[in-house]
Amino acid sequence: MMKTNENPTLWEESVQPGYYKKLDKDIQTEVLVIGGGISGITTAYNLQKAGKKVTLIEQATIGSGQTARTTAHLTYCLDIRYFQLIKQLGVQNVRTVANSHMASIEWMDRIIRHERINCNFKRISGYLFSIHSAEMVQKEYRAMQDLGIIAEMINYVPGLKEKQSQACICFPEQAQFHALKYLKGLTNAALNMGVHIYNHTAAGSIQENTAKANGYTITAEYIVITANTALNTPELNISQTKFRSYVIGIKIPKGQLPYSLWWEVEDSGNEKEFAPYHYARLENFDDLNDLFIVGGEDREIEGTTPDENLKFGRLLEWASQRFAIKGKPEYQWSGTISYSNDGLPFIGRYRYNNHYIISGDSGSGINYATIGSRIITDSICGVENNWEAVYSPGRIVYEPK
Repeated sequence: MMKTNENPTLWEESVQPGYYKKLDKDIQTEVLVIGGGISGITTAYNLQKAGKKVTLIEQATIGSGQTARTTAHLTYCLDIRYFQLIKQLGVQNVRTVANSHMASIEWMDRIIRHERINCNFKRISGYLFSIHSAEMVQKEYRAMQDLGIIAEMINYVPGLKEKQSQACICFPEQAQFHALKYLKGLTNAALNMGVHIYNHTAAGSIQENTAKANGYTITAEYIVITANTALNTPELNISQTKFRSYVIGIKIPKGQLPYSLWWEVEDSGNEKEFAPYHYARLENFDDLNDLFIVGGEDREIEGTTPDENLKFGRLLEWASQRFAIKGKPEYQWSGTISYSNDGLPFIGRYRYNNHYIISGDSGSGINYATIGSRIITDSICGVENNWEAVYSPGRIVYEPK
């Protein structure tokens, strides 16, 4: 999600931003990464670790955009249903998608332990449920069985106020963390390996082997753009739709709810449309309280901005109805999510054979940062990656130069 209001998030209030100098001269590098969010930092980390010389530029400060607005669900429960993806892509391609998400969670788990990043990482279960659309949840479970995805159908939702039976899929061994603590730890690890980082350095004109920034020229063998859609060409922009998503954080006593991920979906009645969606998780707040983080009320951005207070109020109402949560939110924020037309991001070569992008995170930006960084690192290093084809930007009509 890209920042759309000035309300601070939980992540921003609990982590001091890193300060790096502005670009003030012409430079040369092997790989230029544009964008200092989770995608950019993860890509810089992986490329530097693979032996490349990496420079990263960020127009504001590290983690000030999309990553600061996330709710940081690390899961292979996607925003688009698996049964929809199977219709579009076939079982084998969707199995590749699912495997890439599972592997991304494992990779983050290993990196957190290897780099000793203190980011409140927890392995927890996730629950996809529906109060009114049991048939859709059951259909999703059947699709997951066809794909061989580890999950279990249960008839209740842990923590939910309603006691009647629910259609619910339990996703074991999902995860969550503090988004900016993770980003800060990964940034420090990248710096220690030799990545050069410039803040307040906005990319302007981007050519095959150069990019302008702050009036200076950066020359690079490879250029990786991770700045969402702002620097993309029109072909990509028309292949994505922007939705605004809203988030609140409510203080609750520790132990009131189990640490879990929750996603409630409804049937939109049209498989080509994104169904109504709410999601929730917990985060440590203080010694006595957790923060119940609720997101959703997503709406396509169509010129007029909806009343944010109305959206935040609906999230609070949902929390009360489903989990008996009461009280005034401690945090309220919003951001925009870019959904591609087929529900998958664009990752890989784009425009030139030495240009790469990560764009259209479709609500799974943390996972796709990891997936994208691994695809791009392998490609630049000449290593075959089994995930590359399914996410390729080449599925829209264009020819790399």
